[in-house]
Amino acid sequence: MRKADRIIDERLVPERSLADGLFQEHISRYVFASQFTKNKLVLDIACGTGYGSYYLAEQGATLVVGSDASAVALNYAKKFKLQNLLFTLSNALKMPYRDDSFDVIVSYETIEHLGQDGTFLSECARVLKTDGLFLCSTPNKAMSIALGINNPHHVREYYPKDFFDIISRYFDEVQSFGQKNRNLLLIKALRLCGVPARWIPSRRTKRNLLMRLGIGKDIGAKRGSNNVNFADALFGEYAVTSCSRNFIISPSYLIAACRKRFKLPAR
Repeated sequence: MRKADRIIDERLVPERSLADGLFQEHISRYVFASQFTKNKLVLDIACGTGYGSYYLAEQGATLVVGSDASAVALNYAKKFKLQNLLFTLSNALKMPYRDDSFDVIVSYETIEHLGQDGTFLSECARVLKTDGLFLCSTPNKAMSIALGINNPHHVREYYPKDFFDIISRYFDEVQSFGQKNRNLLLIKALRLCGVPARWIPSRRTKRNLLMRLGIGKDIGAKRGSNNVNFADALFGEYAVTSCSRNFIISPSYLIAACRKRFKLPAR
């Protein structure tokens, strides 16, 4: 495999990822972000192939700057063209933007790739306007271990407490969200089917309940390439939902939504 192909494979390419639901999973995070980006100046850090930046621009952001360290990924992103969208090559640890530049910063699946997470968060806080919104997601280490997932491209992964603790060092009003909350979906399925909460179903019964509601693991494979269901971002298998910090419901991804502090901590 060529080096360029490897670089792209580390980032999601929409047309390669529709059948297994991976694109739906990723774009759902941007659907969630789009609630906060209309008429805003937005920075999408580690934008990869640019599909998410394009979505936010299309949904009414004043300007979206898609930033990534890979020239190969950004070359692919050039296919997305809007007047309120531009892409820049930059290092997430030393961004070429002025202080207080953006109303909203989106950083999905970035922090786990960086050895200097404090430096990264400090840079995000620097270029974010006071009272600006920072959205950051990362895999839940507890779920990666439970599912036997070991991504060689990740420098580290975070348990929920560790992730929200470090975010709280650099930002205020940290709210916790999760994505792909399988146990939460099961609870909803049981309630909709009139099953008492005290009943503990078998693994096979759990899967059947979820599939009956159209939120089962295999549902993404049944969608055609022209039938991406963005409603899943709020209601389906790929939903981003508010969570308590103890994360009993075990989301696959952790998402923090927070505000900029007036004074940054020392690194």
